[in-house]
Amino acid sequence: MTPERWQQIKEIFHSAVELDPLSPRFSYFWGQILFNIRQYDRAIDQLRKTLELDPNYVPAHEDLGDAYEQKGLQREAVAEWSKALTLRGAGDEASILERTYAASGFEAAVRALVEAQLVKLNDRVKHGEYVPAGDYVTAYTRLGDREQAFARLNKAVQERNGFVFIVQINPIYDKLRADPRFQDLMRRVGVTP
Repeated sequence: MTPERWQQIKEIFHSAVELDPLSPRFSYFWGQILFNIRQYDRAIDQLRKTLELDPNYVPAHEDLGDAYEQKGLQREAVAEWSKALTLRGAGDEASILERTYAASGFEAAVRALVEAQLVKLNDRVKHGEYVPAGDYVTAYTRLGDREQAFARLNKAVQERNGFVFIVQINPIYDKLRADPRFQDLMRRVGVTP
C-alpha cells in the first residue's frame, strides 16, 4: 500500500471517530490503524477508549493485547487476550494461556495457546469446515515456523484472501517480511512490499 493511500485511510478513520465518537467500530478501526503504523502508545489509548464504549468488543481486546505485546507488557497482553478468549467462549484456551503464563512465562504461554488453537483448527478442517489460511499463518508465525507460515500464506493468495494485505502491514508478521519469499509473494499479488 502506498504512503499516500495509508494517509487517506488514516484521515478517513480519524474523521469518522471525530464525527461519531461513540461508535466502538470506528474507534476500534482507528486503534487498529495506529497499531499497524507502530504508534503503540496511541493505539493502546484508542483501544482502551473503544473498550470504554463497549467492554465486550472482542477484537479490541485482541488488538490491545497485541499492542501490549509489542510494548513488552506481557502480563497486560495475557490479560487482554484472556478476556478476548473468554468473551469468544474459549474459556479453556484462556485458562491454558493464564496457567502456562503463571507457571512458565510469556513465550511458553503463547506457544501453549497457539498449539491448542491449532488442534481446534485442524479439528474444524477434519469436520469439513472451511478455515481461512490466514488463521494458520498467524499460528505458525507465532510458533516461529516460517515454512508452514509461508505455505499457508501461499494458500491465502490462492484463496484470494484479503488477509494477504493485513500481513503486509501488521507488526505481528514482521518476522516474515525480511524473507525473500515475502517480497515475491507481494509482487505476485500486485502489492509493493
